[in-house]
Amino acid sequence: MNTEDFINLYKELERVLFEKYGQSGDKYENSVLRFINSERGRPYKDTLDICREMRNLLSHYPKEDGKYIFQPSDDIVLELSSIVNKLKNPITAKDFAIRNIFTVKPDTRAKQALSSMQERGFSHAPMISAGRLTGVFSISTLITFSMKYGGAVLKEDTTVSDFAEFLPIDKHSGEYFAFAPPKALPEELNDLFSAKRERKRLAIIFITDTGKPSGKLSGMITPWDLIDLRDEAGEVGR
Repeated sequence: MNTEDFINLYKELERVLFEKYGQSGDKYENSVLRFINSERGRPYKDTLDICREMRNLLSHYPKEDGKYIFQPSDDIVLELSSIVNKLKNPITAKDFAIRNIFTVKPDTRAKQALSSMQERGFSHAPMISAGRLTGVFSISTLITFSMKYGGAVLKEDTTVSDFAEFLPIDKHSGEYFAFAPPKALPEELNDLFSAKRERKRLAIIFITDTGKPSGKLSGMITPWDLIDLRDEAGEVGR
């Protein structure tokens, strides 16, 4: 029974990958190879290489007395089934984006904001109005302010609004922000982080309902979130 299950699962794998990665004139096998050698397929490469070799053996060698030459183990069938399910129902941005976001308002005390950011492990604090992003307060904000005005002295009554000139998302020196929809795939987000823009680094990808700055904010993703996701996938794929 395992052998038939394995063959059917591998056919399903080929079909799913052909739909996602197939090109004009492609064979199913080409889509599998393309996935195995892609960034997204890397965590599953070892398992799928083994499955591919097993499928080839089962396909090329005739049955003996009505039986296949070998029977895949329960473990390999379960691993292949898990991979197929993940490909059919992929993790998207909404599944791992940070939802419990620390935000600030114009009248938030700057010292209080920085203290809370440090406690929660955030380097950036969005400003939100009617559910939409209006600016970002960060360490970069203080640095840019200091470079222009010769030092940022935070008094007890210094508020976020005192840095209003540098809060808009296009006013951050050395960093920029991107936007993506809830259904964005990890590899699409990874491509955004890998891109270079005028010697600036992408600090955060904000997730909005439209994937645009004008959309309603539902979460945010940092490079570390993608690294954690890849590590988790790697553990599953081993």
